[in-house]
Amino acid sequence: MRLDMQIDPDLDVIRSDRRKIRQIITNLVTNAINYSGGDKPNKTVVLELRSLDQSSWQIAVEDSGRGIPSEHLDSIFDEFKRIAPSEDIKGAGLGLAITKRLVEELKGTIEVFSEVGHGSRFVVTIPKMR
Repeated sequence: MRLDMQIDPDLDVIRSDRRKIRQIITNLVTNAINYSGGDKPNKTVVLELRSLDQSSWQIAVEDSGRGIPSEHLDSIFDEFKRIAPSEDIKGAGLGLAITKRLVEELKGTIEVFSEVGHGSRFVVTIPKMR
């Protein structure tokens, strides 16, 4: 497994709740690792941090895993929601629900883009604190 970190050189100092940001990143990266598919060679998880404009910045986590079927995209942020059988992935199915709640507490948004067999990309946009 490879973690590729891409940090925008123009990214300002991020003023936010450090604990919440750390938990968001940890949850998204852990989820990407867990769902990257054990049999795929050259697995990579990409973590991006970048400024969008003067008022917001973005965290994106992308994996090359199994992807999420479109019929599950609306429910993946529900508590205890598991897409894979529980014997495949450890955990209670709370990571994405907690992540969404933390993002909302920071007045941000979270989106997911996914294609079965090609992985998923989670994008968190958070307003900059003044």
